[in-house]
Amino acid sequence: MKNDLNRSNETDVAAPLSGPAAHSISAIVAAGGIKPVDFAVEELRRAGDRDAWLERAVVKVVGSASPRRLVAEVASRDELDRMRHAATMAFGGATKVEERNAALVAYAFVVAAGLVHHGVLLSSQPRAEIDVMLAELAGVLGEPFASFLEAAVAREVRA
Repeated sequence: MKNDLNRSNETDVAAPLSGPAAHSISAIVAAGGIKPVDFAVEELRRAGDRDAWLERAVVKVVGSASPRRLVAEVASRDELDRMRHAATMAFGGATKVEERNAALVAYAFVVAAGLVHHGVLLSSQPRAEIDVMLAELAGVLGEPFASFLEAAVAREVRA
């Protein structure tokens, strides 16, 4: 079963829309115009302290690993797989947009750690979709997080 964190989910966790607004939004989503990462980027832009938001989100979803730890330390592949699974489950089980955003950002950091520290893509998603997600998040985060996500985009996957 393919877990698709970077594509829109059929289940709407926000308040239901109706009429022309719902049709317009549905058309944009269906055309690939809005991705879940767009909602996470917007929430990060609104956050007063982006580093604190990032810390809370990642720790809440994956437990022991803070984003600073994922940047600085090499977690084992088994530990990263466990964290990726936790983020995937949190995304799928989210009932609020904020929960989905936190899970998606945690997933992004775990996938980035796999790329940067191990040279492996810990996702079934196409690499191009992962790179877009990481680049969009890098665009709203400060250092050292932006450079870490950019390094993941630049990292070749080991054969």
